[in-house]
Amino acid sequence: MSSTLRRLAPLFLLLGLASCTQPAPAATYTIEMYDNYFRPVELHFPTADVVRLKVVNHGKLIHNFEVDIRGHKGIVAGPGGDNVTTLLTPPPGRYPFACSVPGHQGMQGVIVIDP
Repeated sequence: MSSTLRRLAPLFLLLGLASCTQPAPAATYTIEMYDNYFRPVELHFPTADVVRLKVVNHGKLIHNFEVDIRGHKGIVAGPGGDNVTTLLTPPPGRYPFACSVPGHQGMQGVIVIDP
């Protein structure tokens, strides 16, 4: 390696590191849970890599949030509590969500991933 290249190597390294960008922070969306319903019932996400979803339980019963999106395992929030999950957004489409606690079959909604 020539002496010129050795002197310029740190500069090239810094330029390469400067061009690396950090991913944008995930947008946070909130779904409120009440006894027997969600609000909003339909939630729109843009096409993105990652979104944060916060569920807030305003009810007197325990509730959970489950959606069939890759990597999502479901989250639970007790009465007056909340919880946050991160979702890897799937392709554009409609993805139903629900509370799977027995007796809570009416708690349903849909996430819409907009193109």
